[in-house]
Amino acid sequence: MTVMNSNPGAIVAAAQTVFPGAGYQLGPANFPDSISFDKASSRFATVMWGSYGNPQTIRVRVNITQVPGTNNYRISPKVFSVSDAGEAGFDDARP
Repeated sequence: MTVMNSNPGAIVAAAQTVFPGAGYQLGPANFPDSISFDKASSRFATVMWGSYGNPQTIRVRVNITQVPGTNNYRISPKVFSVSDAGEAGFDDARP
């Protein structure tokens, strides 16, 4: 998706309005290149890919890339299943 005549700050502000409305919380960010949002996964996903006491998290990372020579930005979301979300050195994301 291309956002016309914008900037990373406005794109992040819009994402911070939309994602929490769908139950996501702010996750790791690498502003201005990307921002991510986390949400607890379903019980099924925890049974399939997690372990007892280690629930899975769904992470959506939104990459923000400027179209060269313009004020337009391409945003591209990518979804991951994450084990040990937020634990330094143990956070394991699978697309």
